[in-house]
Amino acid sequence: MGREIKFRAWHVKYKRWITDIYVSADGDLYEISNHKPDGSRSWGKVKPSEYVLLQYTGLTDKNGKEMYEGDIVIAYELNKKIVIEWQECGFIDLASRGSLSLEVIGNIFENPSLLKK
Repeated sequence: MGREIKFRAWHVKYKRWITDIYVSADGDLYEISNHKPDGSRSWGKVKPSEYVLLQYTGLTDKNGKEMYEGDIVIAYELNKKIVIEWQECGFIDLASRGSLSLEVIGNIFENPSLLKK
């Protein structure tokens, strides 16, 4: 059984998250909303060029928060902290270095200053 496939998207112009998003097999993006009077859900197609699509990694941090690509995490490793941008390959890299605990502290869109060069 594989990991759950889900996404969130960052709207570049309006600088906001869309967490209820559907990606069709042909790559179209749809925002799902609950704004209909009868409580049913509606779907609105969005322009992919206006969004940055980020996939759920299938992992949670030490506090149970879901980890997505683009998240900034602290890796607690042998009594020191390492701050990194989470990417798909991040888990393999951290696992190979013996990291035991991860904590999401932000993301590259809202908190870019958390990453020091």
